[in-house]
Amino acid sequence: MTDIAAPGRPGRPAAGWLVRLAGSRRFHRVAARVPGLRRIARAEGEAIFDLVAGFCQSQILMALVD
Repeated sequence: MTDIAAPGRPGRPAAGWLVRLAGSRRFHRVAARVPGLRRIARAEGEAIFDLVAGFCQSQILMALVD
């Protein structure tokens, strides 16, 4: 089993192709059409949105408190 790490980490292989694939709009469109991947992509997208929304809400609350 190989470790996937960020490029430039010593002792671990670079996974530049994986980073490019994850950032590809074409891949996202294909993943949205495949039934098995659609559910995973949507769930991960919702989780990321919740995380970012929580961060924004905490920043707004901090600004109001200050």
